[in-house]
Parts: sequence; C-alpha cells; structure tokens
Amino acid sequence: MKNNHQKAPLYEALTAYGLKANAVPFDVPGHKFGKAIPTQFKDDVGEAIFKLDVNSMKELDSLSNPTGVIKEAESLAADLFCADHAFFLVNGSTSGVQKMILSTCSDGDKIILPRNIHKSAFNAIILSGAHPIYIDPVIDETSGVSMGVRTNDIKQAIDSHPDAKAIFILHPTYFGYTSDLKAIIDYAHQKDIAVLADQSHGSHFSLHPDFPTSAIALGADMATISMHKTGGSLTQSSILLHNNGIVPFSRVRSTINIFQTSSASYLLLASLDIARKQLALEGKDRFERLLNLVKLAAKKLNKLKGIDVLGSDHLDGDAMHSFDPTKLTINMSAFGMSGFKVYDYFKTHYNIQLELGETHVVLAVVSLGDDETSLNTLVEAFTDFSKTHKLSDKDAVKSVQLQTPEMVYTPRHAFFKPSMLIDLNKSVGMISADSIMVYPPGIPLVVPGEKITERIIKDYEYLNRENNILIGAHHKDDDIYIKVLKP
Repeated sequence: MKNNHQKAPLYEALTAYGLKANAVPFDVPGHKFGKAIPTQFKDDVGEAIFKLDVNSMKELDSLSNPTGVIKEAESLAADLFCADHAFFLVNGSTSGVQKMILSTCSDGDKIILPRNIHKSAFNAIILSGAHPIYIDPVIDETSGVSMGVRTNDIKQAIDSHPDAKAIFILHPTYFGYTSDLKAIIDYAHQKDIAVLADQSHGSHFSLHPDFPTSAIALGADMATISMHKTGGSLTQSSILLHNNGIVPFSRVRSTINIFQTSSASYLLLASLDIARKQLALEGKDRFERLLNLVKLAAKKLNKLKGIDVLGSDHLDGDAMHSFDPTKLTINMSAFGMSGFKVYDYFKTHYNIQLELGETHVVLAVVSLGDDETSLNTLVEAFTDFSKTHKLSDKDAVKSVQLQTPEMVYTPRHAFFKPSMLIDLNKSVGMISADSIMVYPPGIPLVVPGEKITERIIKDYEYLNRENNILIGAHHKDDDIYIKVLKP
C-alpha cells in the first residue's frame, strides 16, 4: 500500500460538517438534521445518525463526479484492493454487477457466465440485451452445492464464441469456493475478452494469505465487492473496482452515472471509507485471530454426529481452486432434514440467524463481527442439535439440482414480449416471462425466455412447501401463477 491509510477523508469531512459545524440547513433532506424525524425513531436509534444524513455539497463532494473527499476516499480504496480505480456504490453489489455488464455488453453481445449467478446478473442481461452463453458449474455430489466452473469449459466456450465481449465469474461462490480465475483471465485476455468478477462475498480477499487472492489482483478487468457483507460497512454499500485495459474508465464512469442515484446516502459512503481504514490498519491481524477461531469451530463441528463441514478437502485445483474458510457450509442431510428446515429450526430454537439454507446444507457466514463467544454459541447449538436428533436416510432429503433450461429467446427479448399469468401446473412447455428463484441466494430456476419443464415445476412446488422466500410467482389462495409469454 502506497497511500496514507490512517486517513478517512470522506468520513472525517462528513462528521465535521454534521456533528460540529452547526450549519443552518436550507437544503434537502427535509428532516433538517433529524428535527422532522418522529420522536420514537430518534429515541430508538439516537440523534447523531440523522445529523450525518445530509445532501451533496462542495465540501462533501459529489458521487457522480468526485473531485474532493470522495475522490480521495475512492483512491485509498483502490490502493488497498490493488485496483487502478474504485467506485463507491450505494445500491449494493447488485448495482455493481449490473454496471460491470452494462459497461462491457450492448444489445446482442455475447457474455459467457456460469448458471449459478445472482439475479442481478440476469437482470443486467435484460437491461443490456446481451446474449448469455451459460457454463454449468461443478456440483458437489454429497452436498448438492454448486461450485466453480472448469477452466476447460470456459476455454471451450471462448473457442466456440471468440466474439464474446465478456466473461462473468463468481469469485467466490456463495459457499466460498473459487474457480482457477488466473487461468481464465490469462486465456480470455489473449482473445481481448474482458473478465468481470462478482466478488460480493469476498471483500476481504487478499487481506490475509489464507484467503483466496482477489479477482482484481489476479488481473480481472472489473470486480464488485460487497463491503457490507464481510468488510464492516453498512448494508447496501459496495465498491466497484476497475483495472485499466480492455474496459475504458470513461465507459465505466458514464455507465455508473446512468443508473446511480443523484441523492447518494453519505451514511453509506462514509461507512465504506471508515471500513476501508479499519481493514488497512487492522485487517491482517484481526483476520489472523478470526481464522484461528473459525478453523477451531469447523474442527469441532466435524466431530459431531451427522455433521459434515465443507472445506479445503474439496479443492481440486480447478473448479474448486481455492476456498474461503469463513464460509461454514454445513451438510445436515444425515438427519433427514432439508437445510431449509434446519435454517428455520436454528432461528426458532437457538435464536441463531444463519445466512441461508439449501436442500442439504446451511451456511453460516463468519466475519470480523464474530469472536470466540459467537462461534462457541454456534458450535453449542449444532452440538445440541446433533444430540437431540436421530440420523436418518439421506435420500429422505429431496435434491434440487441446478439446471439450464432451453433458451428460446434472449432474456431481454422475452421480458418485453406480451405475457400473461397462468397456473403453474399448466405451464409445462410454455416460455417464462419472469425469473423464478429462492432468495437467498437468488439463483433462478428459470429466467425470461427459457422453456418451463416439469422438473422446474416440481422443484418450485418443493421449495414452496419448504417455506422458502420465493420471488417471481404470484399466489392466489392455494393456487400458484407465473408469467409466461403469450402464444
């Protein structure tokens, strides 16, 4: 790091204005340092936060064209994360993913990407009009978890579609595994194809040698990191990282400004700045302590009856090239319960909020906010569960395997075609007009333009019975309707 990370220029400027300057505001927001905020709200959360919720002005810079403290803060972030440029985002990594794709792909351009991507990438394909070329990820046989993609599969896709404009890669997957991104980047760049990385779940990469190397340090053209997930900033704050080369800086800047709010939250922006400072000054030492704790927790969990923690033993040097140990993916299928049921059970019986459940596993995300107490609480809950539940037939848990349905129209073409609602059970063979998914993690069963199969319907019905949060369908009493294209 070449810059002075003792500074937090944006955070310091915001607190100086909001907490010390005693300005008389005749600008927006209209609550005027919290004076118009309901008393109950202020009593519950305190008053200082509202004094930091202010509007863009000269001394606080402008997110759309930074020249002052925001520019300085973004430069410090770029330095920490080994990028040429950093762009602060206030609409989460959803916006970062969309801006990466829209910065590289126009209507009809091909983009190569794995099927287990987040809904934000599918939505970006709709917005851009890009033509997706899907790669099937490797599926772990015992847990049913989607891993990374094989390097040869990417190379074959590039060779078959040398006119592709971009490759979009998860780095890591939701469960902490990365593909051999360096090999993918090297091959793609030989063909002048941009590599975009969804590093939403890996903002801490490269800050400790036991973590995978960050995508941008490996040479990716752009990467989006969710600082709010693992970096210590507020929810909805993320950073888009950019390296000079295939994708021009001016193109990224213009694309961001098209979709970015003109009323960015300074609370979110300042949280990015102060979180970056903490990671730069304390990150390596704090992650060292955390990794020792999480590795011990994983070791204890693996000793419990019926419990299997996915880890570095699954690495194959390719589709499972490296692993983030702060993702505790725990296979619970030995108890004959789906991960969805275990997820609900832990909240009801132990007041533990896990990140997500899948058919066979649950995921616990560990971060700098955890310590020995919280990890012991987690281990104790799984210990109790293991003691109080009997082992069962693993086949009792239904498996919902990721699939790639037949694409009849591109997502954008289908999204804007006339559509209608139809009973789910009458939709076999119809073409979907919407994305249907479980959230989290937000990987669609089907997206606009794809043909609906009987398997998709059965998987949806199962996921609905498991009391998941489902997006894209419409429930009317006991009937389920989905949007399909009109014949």
